[in-house]
Amino acid sequence: MALESCLLLLILFLLFVETRTKPNQCNHGEIHLGSQLFPTSNLQSWISPSGHFAFGFYPQGNGFAIGVWLIGQPDNTVVWTVNRDDPPVSSNATIHFSEKGELLLRTEKGYEKPIAGDLNVSDSASMLDSGNFVLYSGCNRIWQSFDFPTDTILGGQSLNISHELVSSVSSSNHSSGRFFLAMQEDGNLVAYPRKSAALPNDAYWASHTDENVGTTIFRATLDADGIFKLYSHCFESKTSWRVHTEWSALSNQCDVHGFCDFNSYCSGTGTNGECSCYRGFVINDPDDKFSGCYRNASESFCAGSKEGRQYNLTRIENLLFERDPYSVLELGRGKVSFVLSGRLSM
Repeated sequence: MALESCLLLLILFLLFVETRTKPNQCNHGEIHLGSQLFPTSNLQSWISPSGHFAFGFYPQGNGFAIGVWLIGQPDNTVVWTVNRDDPPVSSNATIHFSEKGELLLRTEKGYEKPIAGDLNVSDSASMLDSGNFVLYSGCNRIWQSFDFPTDTILGGQSLNISHELVSSVSSSNHSSGRFFLAMQEDGNLVAYPRKSAALPNDAYWASHTDENVGTTIFRATLDADGIFKLYSHCFESKTSWRVHTEWSALSNQCDVHGFCDFNSYCSGTGTNGECSCYRGFVINDPDDKFSGCYRNASESFCAGSKEGRQYNLTRIENLLFERDPYSVLELGRGKVSFVLSGRLSM
């Protein structure tokens, strides 16, 4: 009986411990309360697990700003900035994740300014591989930098209605610049100068997505010309739709290696690529302009003679050859084919 009582007490104790510790298992952040960053020390930033993104101090002007950047060589790329129009802070400033759960900027004069609003309920933070800096309270994400974009949005990030991107002053000064891109309530994404009334005539670019009153379906296709493209199919009604090319990996078909087959070259621009044979060559298949060309000569001519053969060299202006401009193919015993490929530069 005593043994059973002890076992019962042990089970109740373990259940109590599990209940008390279970919430901590949901704690997503690896940055804990009490952590600090300093502009000029090894603890200058918190880095994402992949090592691609970092949050912390970065140089700006004669001091430092706080933000998120994409780590690169030789230069980092800033993708988000805290309080971007505040003056740079000195090397004596610190970022402090207080024991109360506040993420604060502390200046050298002791002034404290919240980085993530007036939140004081967070218990951990993370610099995610997506480029999103996040504060957690237990299992809940209570604040994220993705909700407050400055001049950049990253994959998985949204620009919501009535929000905007504002350009930076320059590539080295990430204060608010001269232009902004607004996601309007009508669904249209529009770019304006900041020194304007943001009227329709002030816009210098628009997505025109406000016209899509029906359903829009996107597709990405590797087209027959070898170019990867993104299309939108806008169904305004059951009998009315439009197809638009949203993006194309290449703008010129002649930039596609192998667009024209052996012994032919590409000319034209955009989607008007044409394949032509070199002089003295004939197209393999007249019904297929991409089939390549063959030498219009007899086998006996190629074999040569004691007297030798005379050849005419024809110059073609503005012809650019690919990385491997010719190939030698073994066709069988004693038979060799010499093939050329290139494109005409207009």
